[in-house]
Amino acid sequence: MQRLCQCLGRYPPSHSGILASVKANSLSIRALWSQPRVQRLVGIVVFGAFLVFVEVYFGWGRLLAPWGTLPPSQILAAVVLAFVSYWTRAMRLYDYFRPPRMAEVPETQEQFSGRPPRMAVTPGIVPPATLVHPCTAKVPETHDSMDGGGRALPGANAEEQFSGRPPRMAEVPETQEQFSGRDEMQGAFGLCFKVMLQHNLLNNLLPMRTGEISFPVLMARHFGVPAVRSVPALFWFRLLDLHTLGACALVAGFAWNIPLMLVLLSAWMVLPILLFWGSGRWQRLLHDQPGRIKDLLKKALASLPQTRRAFWRAWVWTVITWVVKLGVFAWVLSLFMDVSGAGALMGAIAGDLTSVLPIHGVAGMGTYEAGVVAGLLPYGVTAQNALPAAVNLHLFLLGSTLIGGAFSLLMGGKKAHG
Repeated sequence: MQRLCQCLGRYPPSHSGILASVKANSLSIRALWSQPRVQRLVGIVVFGAFLVFVEVYFGWGRLLAPWGTLPPSQILAAVVLAFVSYWTRAMRLYDYFRPPRMAEVPETQEQFSGRPPRMAVTPGIVPPATLVHPCTAKVPETHDSMDGGGRALPGANAEEQFSGRPPRMAEVPETQEQFSGRDEMQGAFGLCFKVMLQHNLLNNLLPMRTGEISFPVLMARHFGVPAVRSVPALFWFRLLDLHTLGACALVAGFAWNIPLMLVLLSAWMVLPILLFWGSGRWQRLLHDQPGRIKDLLKKALASLPQTRRAFWRAWVWTVITWVVKLGVFAWVLSLFMDVSGAGALMGAIAGDLTSVLPIHGVAGMGTYEAGVVAGLLPYGVTAQNALPAAVNLHLFLLGSTLIGGAFSLLMGGKKAHG
């Protein structure tokens, strides 16, 4: 024993070695979890476990029986309202990728809009009012820049930088495509609606939010929009979605205290404005910065809203979409159980928030119901009564999603641009 204690005292355990071992194990687990096969396997296991659980404790026949007691008019009205939310979401997408009107181009982007910069008219220099667009005509020549034989005087070309000429189209950075008059969505709202329905279908059916990958793929296939523009736009949409869900949760959670709800809601509503202002600041800071990563970041920032009107329109369409969607979902939930309006709204919100969890079953089975039940529990609803209603709400969500996906297959699929 004494010899063992001497050995232990001579070779004490190394804390750095233990930490390194724990870190290596956590990295290996993270790498294993990041593999798509593992995520799909986990999603399938959650889906199967949920099906077995419902059958053992409730029985699918008894669970689906309330659908037979509902009037068909109510079911049809709920499906129509769900499609209204799909339409408003398609309008957000359609409006977002439309080029801004000339009145909407921010003043900081004048150098990319084809307009000459402001300047004071100097004698001997062509005033901006006499210029035409550089793509259609040349800058008029003055006698001051020519000698008697019609030859250009030395230094005459130097006046071009003071003549009010806008840059040539080749000089316009690619990150400002939205100011070049390009319109990917012109006359293609139906195709935009199809893209939204298919993206919604894949997003609701595939686990772990892997359906989001379909958005840049569909936008590139049907509209020729590169991923460097569609992915930042999708990221902006999701930020607005989460923010709107949070605002609705504040309304439902603090309905008992209106003054406190208004204070919290006022502070919460400022966040998108700060993000919009911050993206503009970053664009100005990175404007003259070289580097491949910075160029990619500039392109991504340029795909975010560039004008106040574009920002407000995207936000308004988001709010309309979620008000309609959460309203109809709360109504459907109340058809299967007795719950207050605030409780039904919170249950619908909590169910949607589960889609951002790292563990998400196939078609959201299991995780969506868990979110709805968790949202209903604070309103005096037992889990035993909440789970059947949550399952039926999820079935309504999946049914309307499948109807939308089937409808999208009947729509035209021509590519809008080249």
